[in-house]
Amino acid sequence: MAGNGGEPLAVRPGDEGEAADDSLATLVVPVQEVHRHVAPVLDRLPRGAERGLGRVPEGPLPEPDVAGRHVEVAGQPPIRPGRSVALLPQNPVGVKVPAVEGLGLEGTSTGRMPANRARSEERADRFAERTDPKVATASTSVPPAVASEATVTQSVTGECYEPKGPDRPGPPYGGQNPPVRGSPPVLVDLRSDTLTRPTEGMRAAMAAAEVGDDVYGEDPTVNALEAEVAAMFGKPAALYVPSGTMGNQLCLRLVVPAADELLCDADAHIVTYEGGGAAQHGGIQTRTLVAARGLLEPTAVAEALRPEGYGTVPTRAVAVEQTHNRGGGTVYPLATLRALRDLTARAGVALHCDGARIWNASVATGVELSAYGELFDTLSVCLSKGLGAPVGSLLLGSQAQVATARVLRRRLGGGMRQAGVLAAAGRYALHHHLDRLAEDHARARQLAERIADAVPGVVDPVLVETNIVPLDLTTSSYDGPALAERARADGVLLSVVGPARVRLVTHLDADDAAVDRAGEVLARALGGSVPGRQAVGAVRSP
Repeated sequence: MAGNGGEPLAVRPGDEGEAADDSLATLVVPVQEVHRHVAPVLDRLPRGAERGLGRVPEGPLPEPDVAGRHVEVAGQPPIRPGRSVALLPQNPVGVKVPAVEGLGLEGTSTGRMPANRARSEERADRFAERTDPKVATASTSVPPAVASEATVTQSVTGECYEPKGPDRPGPPYGGQNPPVRGSPPVLVDLRSDTLTRPTEGMRAAMAAAEVGDDVYGEDPTVNALEAEVAAMFGKPAALYVPSGTMGNQLCLRLVVPAADELLCDADAHIVTYEGGGAAQHGGIQTRTLVAARGLLEPTAVAEALRPEGYGTVPTRAVAVEQTHNRGGGTVYPLATLRALRDLTARAGVALHCDGARIWNASVATGVELSAYGELFDTLSVCLSKGLGAPVGSLLLGSQAQVATARVLRRRLGGGMRQAGVLAAAGRYALHHHLDRLAEDHARARQLAERIADAVPGVVDPVLVETNIVPLDLTTSSYDGPALAERARADGVLLSVVGPARVRLVTHLDADDAAVDRAGEVLARALGGSVPGRQAVGAVRSP
């Protein structure tokens, strides 16, 4: 957000003990626009502070990069328990607000508003009328109740938005962990490795990407990505698709005719998180086997295969997931996969791999990607999880399979035009983020060890092979949603995957400090004194 002078708008701390200054406290801007556009710089509020229009904690504020924490609005009494901040066109401490045009804010060299207040007021009023006639502006007398209702909240998905209401319904958040007004900011988000944001280098690669029309097969960056990934896995061809779900579903269509059967484990992503797509789009019957930690045993698969000719639905393919999401990031041993390949080949059954996190398996075990690739008839591999690309997966198979998949992709609406902008992010990730997955694995193990030290039995660090830390709460006084709520209250987000199961995932955007913070919060919550439970072990204070 910038004034006409080009100076960034930002929040500036007032002097401690300073009396309220009208020139600092009466910036004219629509209240809801303050919430919408200032919220991104308030993401790291100190624990206990309110979001948006609210209180600032007592005592000195943190370093300048997280200094400003309070926006004052005309018509509201300034709240100055220790220090306060005001929204100004110029900010000597350098906390920047994202650029947003049209707010009618004038930049000045001094950061004082009186000389430009009339013009700012007029522009703010015009902006308010243009965007929403009902929006309150800071130039009016805003009742405390209105300011309270406008307080920014944060959803479980990490998005900042106005609270739900008849005129402004908030985005859906699944009902599991709804946003709560007054919650502390999200300091550590370990719900998934899909939450990563493109790095500066990745953004530069995307901006510089050479593009064409991929529906015509003429995008050079997409073509280069497909050829590169196919070579990494030793497969003849690859197809770039928007998502891992589409990659899996296209693969299943290639190897299982309609009304025939796919065999997989009961917790597989294909039958848990893909919306029944195999049945809806492919007419495929799925049959599942319960498998410890999601890993199918060859002997169990052999007993479950159904051949043609006995009045049964024949099994046409077996699917494995490498690494296994709900199994806790578990890695199929190469020997097990080879046994499954031998078994399915003898039975004339295809073997598919949901390889969304197969990169993690390769880094964790040292097994070459080509050694995995030679075992499977089809694979789907994802770029937008641990590798950190914003979008995209690839389907791998024979030339004929990929040609058929291209037709099916178009039927499902997956044809993209100048997709090289996205493919460039994937290529950058392969060249810069593959080896660093080992860092995510080490942090996941450290997190598991921290929690296990505080509460034995909740997680076994030895079983944490990659970047997923599963917590079994059956011996705890918490259930999954209760622990998620407790952790969120302390600024840590995790995923609830069952009534007594939660999951934490380390990733590109979670550094050592973030993982250490999460470990402290969860060790304190699980190991501390809670109703119906004795404290187990000592933990560090935050």
